[in-house]
Amino acid sequence: MGTPARRTGVLVRWDDARGFGFFEETDGGRRVFVHHSAYPSGAPRPSEGDEVEFAVGVGRNGRPEAIDVRVQRSARAVQEAAARAGRRGRVAILPLLVVPLFIILLGLVLSDWEVPLWGIVIYPAMSVATFLLYLADKRAALDGTWRVRETTLLVAGLLGGWPGGAIAQQVLRHKNRKREFQAAFWCLAVLNVAIFVLLVWYQGPIAALLQGR
Repeated sequence: MGTPARRTGVLVRWDDARGFGFFEETDGGRRVFVHHSAYPSGAPRPSEGDEVEFAVGVGRNGRPEAIDVRVQRSARAVQEAAARAGRRGRVAILPLLVVPLFIILLGLVLSDWEVPLWGIVIYPAMSVATFLLYLADKRAALDGTWRVRETTLLVAGLLGGWPGGAIAQQVLRHKNRKREFQAAFWCLAVLNVAIFVLLVWYQGPIAALLQGR
């Protein structure tokens, strides 16, 4: 006998006290009975709105019944994630002041030193890209879907996108209350600025001195 075909659906009704409910299949809308014993050990507590994958077997009364249930997306987990993401922390003024101060510094560097094209383009381009990464991660947190890795956000900041990241943290109220992330973010921002200044200095005054100009 072959393996039962897997189906997808949504838990549209659940009686927690009695431990059973009904799935509505994605294709066709047929309702299938499900007992709590069809869920694997350690599965999240069933909640109406759960998106599931399951097979259909024959129950004790001879009627179709869901078996081998796997929760693809827990409605309760989505609600909890949205609640966490929706907690809006206070806007911090200092991080927002750092960005215009850096723009002033960048302007002074551009006026006094010979800056390569990449030095002019990298910060606005990477800042926009980093802001969009934060926006995507914020939306994913609200929707309970796959998140952007914190490593990706930090690397984007190190590569020149930290001004956009700093603005996104305050405007979107995202990642602005996590101390470990904030510490890593600003350490990498300082490192980025230091590397940028050294690279520009090497290609500007020192290069001119070495060439005898």
